[in-house]
Amino acid sequence: MRLNEYGKLVNFTWNDLPNHFSNIRLDAFVVMPNHVHGIILITDTDSTKPLKQPQPLPEIVRQFKTFSARRINQIGQKPWYSCLATQLLGPNYL
Repeated sequence: MRLNEYGKLVNFTWNDLPNHFSNIRLDAFVVMPNHVHGIILITDTDSTKPLKQPQPLPEIVRQFKTFSARRINQIGQKPWYSCLATQLLGPNYL
């Protein structure tokens, strides 16, 4: 799929998450026409990165939505609905 301007902003925000959270690795991610799917791996804190304290998954997702919404709002669009669905995958996923 070719991403439009909004999709590119969301994709950029996704790939920028490790710069804000020291305890994550990103896995598969896809931008759909009206939502996204992504896998975030919670890892041990990388002590070489002088970043904030490790955050739980709901906080990481909230900030992803906030960061991308701010970028999209700058070009005049309401990006996210109020509902959020997160599914935790156990250690056997890896």
